[in-house]
Amino acid sequence: MFAQAGQHYLDRDDDRLDGVSNSGTIFWDKYDRYMQFSAGLTANFGKAKDTDGDGVPDRKDKCPDTPAGVKVDEVGCPVDTDGDGVADYQDKCPDVKGLAALQGCPDSDGDGVADADDRCPNTPAGVKVDASGCPLDADGDKVPDYLDKCPNTPAGVQVDANGCPLDRDGDGVPDFQDRCPDRAGPASNKGCPEIKAEQK
Repeated sequence: MFAQAGQHYLDRDDDRLDGVSNSGTIFWDKYDRYMQFSAGLTANFGKAKDTDGDGVPDRKDKCPDTPAGVKVDEVGCPVDTDGDGVADYQDKCPDVKGLAALQGCPDSDGDGVADADDRCPNTPAGVKVDASGCPLDADGDKVPDYLDKCPNTPAGVQVDANGCPLDRDGDGVPDFQDRCPDRAGPASNKGCPEIKAEQK
């Protein structure tokens, strides 16, 4: 409810206000000065409009379309406890700053997999990962592709730290293809030493 009052001072030079002629008298201005008073009362009944029903009237609500039941702050916007830009009601990690792309959860190694779901949380930057956040390993030899010098090793073949098939005798023929894995021999002889004619 609002109350208001005011006053105005009027000085008129004509006879229309009091009907007394101003001509022929030195007191003409005595009768044409008035003090005008005014007062008013404005009342507004009922609740202020609140379209989204969050308890904050529309005139103060900066987020007028907040879904029903969502907790809001003093300006009518959804609460964001960790301040990461993702409202708590949409944030899977409401107490830790995270990324909008990961529903408000953090991703320490930046591989696109949230820390809570990442089985390899320290993957080097730029390395391609699978759904569990671990580096890709196309041939399944336990050596990730970004470190694997032999990325197409057949399944089940034992490999070294570089992801290449073992070659115990170092003859260039990997053990899984070498008929003589402990004796050096050319690939043309399937990894076995060649026997000279005079030795036969």
